[in-house]
Amino acid sequence: MFKKMRSKHSEFYDIDGFLSVNQRFNLTLITCFYLISRFFAVVSLLTSYKTLDEKTFLIRLALYSTGIIMLLFALIVIKKRKAQVLRIFIILNMVIGIIVMQFVAPTDNQFVNILTLLIQLFFVLATSYLSFHSTNVNIFNFILSAAILLLGYYFYNKRTFVSSDFSTSFILSILFALFSFSFFTQIVTIEHKKIIRFIKGLTYVDYSISLPNEKKLIEDYFHLLPNTTVAFIGIYIVNLSSLNRQCGYKNVQIELLRRIDEIKDVLKDCSELYKLSEPIFVFAFGGDDDTLCTYLKKIESILSRTIRYDETIISFKMNVIGTKAPSDGKTAEELLANLQIIKYSLTKDENDSEGTLWYNPNLLKLSERTLALEKDIHTAIKTKKINIAIQPKVAIAGSGKGVAGEVLARWTHEIHGEISPLEFIPLVEREGLMDEFTSLIIYHTDNIIKEYKKKKGIILNLSINISATSLVSGNLNKILLVDRANKLNELGGLELELTESVLFDLNDNCKQYITDLKDAGYRIAIDDFGTGFSNFEYLQEFEIDTLKIDKRIIDKLTESEKSNIVADALIKIAHTLGAKVVAEGVELKSQAKQLKALNCDYIQGYYYSKPLPPKEFLEFVTKSFENQS
Repeated sequence: MFKKMRSKHSEFYDIDGFLSVNQRFNLTLITCFYLISRFFAVVSLLTSYKTLDEKTFLIRLALYSTGIIMLLFALIVIKKRKAQVLRIFIILNMVIGIIVMQFVAPTDNQFVNILTLLIQLFFVLATSYLSFHSTNVNIFNFILSAAILLLGYYFYNKRTFVSSDFSTSFILSILFALFSFSFFTQIVTIEHKKIIRFIKGLTYVDYSISLPNEKKLIEDYFHLLPNTTVAFIGIYIVNLSSLNRQCGYKNVQIELLRRIDEIKDVLKDCSELYKLSEPIFVFAFGGDDDTLCTYLKKIESILSRTIRYDETIISFKMNVIGTKAPSDGKTAEELLANLQIIKYSLTKDENDSEGTLWYNPNLLKLSERTLALEKDIHTAIKTKKINIAIQPKVAIAGSGKGVAGEVLARWTHEIHGEISPLEFIPLVEREGLMDEFTSLIIYHTDNIIKEYKKKKGIILNLSINISATSLVSGNLNKILLVDRANKLNELGGLELELTESVLFDLNDNCKQYITDLKDAGYRIAIDDFGTGFSNFEYLQEFEIDTLKIDKRIIDKLTESEKSNIVADALIKIAHTLGAKVVAEGVELKSQAKQLKALNCDYIQGYYYSKPLPPKEFLEFVTKSFENQS
């Protein structure tokens, strides 16, 4: 296995942990030890009350008490995270200590003096041991503390703990100051190193997912490439944005983090797992194709596992993309650029690729085209250059006369010509433009309805396709119930087409959105019915107005008896529930004849007409009404 490609550094630094656990814990611990040290100093002072004159006693008590008060305030400051104020408290406390050592002689009770010194040194060493996981720092503090102990022992044998001589007192003050200075210098130095390491972590870690990022990958493989044969494999989660909208970012992130931990465990003998921009996770691989296939199957099994969250299913769909060194590039930067090119060459955000999609130079043109369209779609929507075509839905049974229509988006690009909806609709989704796009389609549709009503006095029955994005966010209701409220009585309610999969994944909020739309007068249609989940519960719950039988059933209608039985059953169920039925993709006369025999209400497809520009559609409708009258 390609173990040498594994990153050497797998430690990441959590922001909250760094601030709250590391820094605050250490500072609180040190301050508490100082507080205890000051407390023992007061005890020592009180035990020698009778041996001191009143003035000396009061000065010491005032100094020690001031130190204790400042340390208590320091604890509050630590809790409030006021670092500058805390430093001031620490410096003032050190000054008080120096003053005590410099100008105030200890008590005459030598046992108490020695005991106090030992206790203070014990707490200093304990603080050092608990705060600094560094052998050098602890040895330094141990030597310095031992020197002070030996000095204290020397004075103890001389029967005077501190000489009244000013020079001796001054030397002890200097020693105390140096010890305090070195102690806090070590604290600052180590905290500085932690901060530098933390900042480095910010540079190399994607904290949203707790994985090393693109910069870290480039650094890890800088020295290995270009003399190493290795593949960068990208796991592109194609439905992450959709899941975030349906279930909430936080809920999806929690579940994704669980799966990422499992994937890291799968790859532990192979490579580190890295996070790139967009929902792409990358690992390095240097083995054979069969081993890679084994890894990918395990990863897919982890990601595709389904769980329910508030009546919504969370399951991650992935596409696998890959690029190899040195054939595709000789640096990590080139390989990562290749992965982005592959990603942007994908035109549909769905799990439709088989195996691994490997880089090839021809994908660069597709990627450049996608990036150009991604940029131009913003302008196209803003300037209303996204137009519509309408495919007629013709009544064929005794349920009524006339023609309805399905509104389809069309985009004619200035350079690339006609762009398929299969290509530009995913771009609209990815760029977060679905609400503006839906508003534009409704605008065009209203104009057609208004124009025909003005000419013929008839309100057309037109349907538009609704994205899960706008429905889940609630913005669809704002568009239809607020922005279009003044047109409801004038133009009538549109028919809103939803796919089965959208209804199956709805949470309670979305169900309420649909109910509100129904109450306002909008009709609800189920698109591609019969090939998805086919959950009949929602047919009753939402009082569906129209069911559209999927083209795949219609294609086999005259060839397969089972398809004929399925279509017959679906039509009868829909009629029982009070819904109309539209057959999609009708291309043959035999299909239209069979559907009429099954009492299907409308047929839609090339047998009658392809999608038409608005003016041609209005002419088609007029002729149809004239022929049926």
